[in-house]
Amino acid sequence: MTYLKMRNLGQKTERAILKKIGARRQPASGAIPGFPNDGVLGRYLIEVKSTQRVSLGLKRKWLEDLEENAITR
Repeated sequence: MTYLKMRNLGQKTERAILKKIGARRQPASGAIPGFPNDGVLGRYLIEVKSTQRVSLGLKRKWLEDLEENAITR
């Protein structure tokens, strides 16, 4: 699968999950300063990750980024 197809699949999954839980999607999926992470639901920041594998390891960096964005928000 090409990078572009994987990226589009990831964005499609992200949109579907955020819509299902009623969260607002951040512009550019959090790539713009002032709009951290993938989505917001009330006072909660949401980071969506997906994989085609059986499991997904949780990276310390993801948690540190969420914590930093929550503090500075």
